This record gives sequence, C-alpha cells and structure tokens, in this order.
Amino acid sequence: MELTKVIILEDGSESLMPSRGKWTIQQEEDALNLVLNKEHWKYPIDAIIPKGSDMELFTEAIINQCGCCPDFKVLKDGRIRVTAIGYFNAVGC
Repeated sequence: MELTKVIILEDGSESLMPSRGKWTIQQEEDALNLVLNKEHWKYPIDAIIPKGSDMELFTEAIINQCGCCPDFKVLKDGRIRVTAIGYFNAVGC
C-alpha cells in the first residue's frame, strides 16, 4: 500500500511525497541506484556504498524492489559492501 508522507523542503515549505513507510519512494529509488547491478537490475547485487550510509534504508529498498535481504560488511576504510542474491534468484527464475 502506498502512503503519502509530508516532508519539509530546503526552503521550509512542505510537500507530500509517495511513501512506503519511513522513507519516500524517491529516497528508496536513490538508494537502489547506488547498488543495483548495472547490467540488469534483477541480477545479484555487489556494490560499495559510502561510509555512514543508512543500512536500514538500503535494506528496505532492496527488500521492496528485489524481494531479497541484503548483507552488509563494513570495510576497513569505513565504506560498506552490500551484497544480495537479486530479484531473479529471489523469485526462483
């Protein structure tokens, strides 16, 4: 079920944004764009995200879009490796 969420824009005004819960759909899409396989979005995920990224956001985005749960490993330099089986494997293709 898609909900709406009131967010405060940089200029202080309010905007209604489509949401699935804690994050807007746009926030989830932005997170996905950092990790989805560039060859095909349904392929397994193996990406590096910036230090301090919100792993909970990436988890929800990957679950909602790909139907699988990601694994995270913090690297020595603080960046985070994200892996997941991907959509094709999650749905049994």
